[in-house]
Amino acid sequence: RTGALGVATRVWSRVPVHRAYQEALPDVPFGPMDPAAVDAWVREATGGLIERLPLEITDDTLLALVNVLALKARWESPFEGWLTQDRPFTDASGTAVPVPTMVKAVPLADAWTVGGAYVVELRCVAEAGGAPGARVRFVLGEPGAGADRVLPA
Repeated sequence: RTGALGVATRVWSRVPVHRAYQEALPDVPFGPMDPAAVDAWVREATGGLIERLPLEITDDTLLALVNVLALKARWESPFEGWLTQDRPFTDASGTAVPVPTMVKAVPLADAWTVGGAYVVELRCVAEAGGAPGARVRFVLGEPGAGADRVLPA
């Protein structure tokens, strides 16, 4: 467990959601579908780190379950800022967009493959008060691979 991870979840729907489902998730707000409100919530929930959902909400979207994670911690072994450069990132729609990408070498014990995906584990500095630092695992696919190929259902 770590206090360095912020989590927020919300549901927007164009159709009625059974009361039993809503009651089963007492900490999750439900609301009517409004793409602008969804993007505003994403910006607020991530402290402005993410401007909008990485996919478009269309008239055909009946329900959106959105979960955001924000890690606020320092890496045990920091990235060198001068190595950061724009590289293509393939979003959920299959569009490649340039994003600032950090690069570093990691010990072999902290990287492995599962199926066609690469897993890299990075450690964070211990938290004030003695809580252990978070261990963060990133799942990476081949360049250009969409999420459906990297993490199949």
